[in-house]
Amino acid sequence: GFSGAAPKGSVVVTQTEAGIRIAGTITGLPANVTAGIHIHSGFSCAAAAEVGGHYYEGMTNDPWITTYTSDTDGVASILMDMEGFSLSEDMPVAGRTLVVHSPTSKIGCGLLEVSTGVVTHMGEYPGYSGAHAVKGTIVTKSTLDGIILTGTLAGLPASTEAGFHIHSGFSCASAAGVGGHYYEGMDSDPWTTTYTSDSSGAAQISLPMTGFSLTSSMPVLGRTLVVHSASSKIGCGVQGAAKMLETLIGHYPGFSGAAPKGSVVVTQTEAGIRIAGTITGLPANVTAGIHIHSGFSCAAAAEVGGHYYEGMTNDPWITTYTSDTDGVASILMDMEGFSLSEDMPVAGRTLVVHSPTSKIGCGLLEVSTGVVTHMGEYPGYSGAHAVKGTIVTKSTLDGIILTGTLAGLPASTEAGFHIHSGFSCASAAGVGGHYYEGMDSDPWTTTYTSDSSGAAQISLPMTGFSLTSSMPVLGRTLVVHSASSKIGCGVQGAAKMLETLIGHYPGFSGAAP
Repeated sequence: GFSGAAPKGSVVVTQTEAGIRIAGTITGLPANVTAGIHIHSGFSCAAAAEVGGHYYEGMTNDPWITTYTSDTDGVASILMDMEGFSLSEDMPVAGRTLVVHSPTSKIGCGLLEVSTGVVTHMGEYPGYSGAHAVKGTIVTKSTLDGIILTGTLAGLPASTEAGFHIHSGFSCASAAGVGGHYYEGMDSDPWTTTYTSDSSGAAQISLPMTGFSLTSSMPVLGRTLVVHSASSKIGCGVQGAAKMLETLIGHYPGFSGAAPKGSVVVTQTEAGIRIAGTITGLPANVTAGIHIHSGFSCAAAAEVGGHYYEGMTNDPWITTYTSDTDGVASILMDMEGFSLSEDMPVAGRTLVVHSPTSKIGCGLLEVSTGVVTHMGEYPGYSGAHAVKGTIVTKSTLDGIILTGTLAGLPASTEAGFHIHSGFSCASAAGVGGHYYEGMDSDPWTTTYTSDSSGAAQISLPMTGFSLTSSMPVLGRTLVVHSASSKIGCGVQGAAKMLETLIGHYPGFSGAAP
């Protein structure tokens, strides 16, 4: 029923420990006003009667005294925490209406739909000091043949068409972390894409892109989104929240000795980050440093940076590994005060491995769309080989790929490395047999080849499988053989839910539940 100029905007609602967080960007508002923004009880914006009133059923008091404040261009950045609500449990807001007011009327309405995408909250490009204060809320979702980016940008040059692109980096903390256009392995650069702003410097975005994905082939999760003016990069944001970072350790730039090799993952904890992995090819029986550095490249020593602790009182990177007689180290370190991609973000930064005298290894901590397997001994195995390892399983366009490092293997051996059908390494019965149910033949003739110290680097693509859809491997066991025995086992990723269909108990002859 409102007949004036309607606001436009993109708002997302996420779960917090105490309730919900409402965040977004709204344009086309009356300039320089403070007015209400509330969740209502209805489930439709088709008619005023269907929008409902303030949603607080069962609560003592109406909490919807919440407001936005618009700037001179009629733009408002929304950020509100509301206790006592949830997305879809107690006091659920999913499907309900979000209503925007002017000082005198209800002027905007949107339906809070469940999203399968990831959000980017845009800000200024690192080092930019010009006149434009970019803000915005963009959601990236999967489509049948790629991705689509939708949402709202503001603080742009007025009445302008300029670039809007995904870049290869994982951080907006510095220009070095943003990277260049993301199209590695493609025949040509597809990022000729643009926005068109209105007279107040706002733009509504709806940008489909084929050939990319959120989490499988050409994944954009965790990568940077960059906004240009006609002459400069002016805005930057990171797509989604990383769940895990991964790196493969190689040569430190300029080091001419034998380089270590290894696989390391970084995950978020309540207090900070956890660094875990397996590194081989180290000097034997030494204790030496392993640290995250401030740089965003292992291409040259000058780009690796120093220890990353900007703004902290003391340098926390006194962390070390201890190698065994084969030059293998298992890494497990908890570091407080850091995050994957929020405060003190480590995404995109360098991980440096030392010997007692030199920097010898370097890897870039890239956002991972896979799941990790920390390998251990096969249940009941009591032989000479103490298998350890770190393997990451990721989706590809036509299957999966397993990459990482194994150690504690028989030396100079080629033997089996397979996914099994079971879900547990607690006992041999839980491991199951080769996983190929419904396939015409068993594809698990796959092997590793170890070096003279019993280490192997893994890069194993497998078609016909997936992480979570057809022939899913998430949660299934990964098994390592010697020439004669099963010697290692691990579970791929962490299960979020288990399910079963109840049937007959064995031997029971009555009617089954």
